[in-house]
Amino acid sequence: MIVYVDGDFIAAAAATVPLDAALDDHLDGVFTTLRLYRGRPFLLTEHLQRLDSHGRQLGLRHTLDEQHVRTVLDRLAARNGFGKVDCRARLTVARRHRASPTEVPANTRTAETTEAEFSIAVAPLPVELSAWQRSGIGVLSVSPDISRGDRAHLKTLDLDPCRRALQLAARRGCQDALLYDQRQQVLEGAVSNVFLVRDGLISTPAGDQPLLAGLTRSEVIRLARAKGWRTAETSITGAELGNADEIFLTNAVREIVPVVQLDHRPVAEGTPGLVTRSLQRLYRRRVREVVSRHAPYS
Repeated sequence: MIVYVDGDFIAAAAATVPLDAALDDHLDGVFTTLRLYRGRPFLLTEHLQRLDSHGRQLGLRHTLDEQHVRTVLDRLAARNGFGKVDCRARLTVARRHRASPTEVPANTRTAETTEAEFSIAVAPLPVELSAWQRSGIGVLSVSPDISRGDRAHLKTLDLDPCRRALQLAARRGCQDALLYDQRQQVLEGAVSNVFLVRDGLISTPAGDQPLLAGLTRSEVIRLARAKGWRTAETSITGAELGNADEIFLTNAVREIVPVVQLDHRPVAEGTPGLVTRSLQRLYRRRVREVVSRHAPYS
C-alpha cells in the first residue's frame, strides 16, 4: 500500500506514524475519515477545517492546502488501484512525544503549539457496506462505562473506547454500538451519529452533549430541513430510541445506514423506513452534485 506523508508518496511500512487504527502511548493527534468517489472527496473543505481546528485544540499545527490535498487524494487512489472505484481515505495530523506519557502535560489544549506530521492513507470500503445500506444493520447498546471522555467532541487518535464498543457489538452479532451517558441518554454510535424518526420528527442527540457531531450528521440535517421535514437536536433516552419508527446511522464512509435491530429487537417492522430511504437518495444526489464539480487529476 502506498501512503502520502508530508510531501512524499511512500510504502506504508516506511511511515513513522501508524496510519491504521493501531496506536501507542507516545502518539498524539487527530484524524478525519472520508469517502472518495473515484478519487474525488465529498465535503473536503469541511473535513480540512475540522482537522485543523481539532489539531489546534491539541496544540498541533499543519498547513493544509485544499487544492493540493485534492490532487494527492486523487493520485493516491489511482496508485493504490482505487481510481475507478470508491474507497475511504484517512487524513491524520499527529506527533510523537519523546517524553514518557507521565511527562506530557495533562491538559494538552494549553500545551505549546507544534508542527505535526500530515499523512493520508486509502483503503477499500467495507465489503458489507452495500448490504448494510440496503437491508440495515443491528446495533448494541453498551454500558456508559465505555466513554470517550472529556475530549469526545474531538476526533482524536484515542480510539480505544470505540474499539472496545465495536468488539462487544461484534461478539453479539451487531455491526455498531451505541454509547450512552450516565443518565442513559444515547450519545452516538462507536463510529457514527445516530438519528431516530418518530411521528415524522427526525431527531438526533444535541451537538453540545459529549459526542462528536459529525459532518455527515450536519449534512443530513441540512438536507432534511431543505426538504421541509421537521428536525430536532435534543436529548434522547434509551426508551425513546426503543419506541422509534425508524433509526439510522451516519458517517462519511458509510453515508446513511438503516438500523433494523436494536439490542436484538426489531426497530418497528424490522425493515428500513421510508424517511431513511428518502434521505439515502437525497444524500447520494447531493454527493453527485458536489463531486462532479471537481474533475479527476490523474
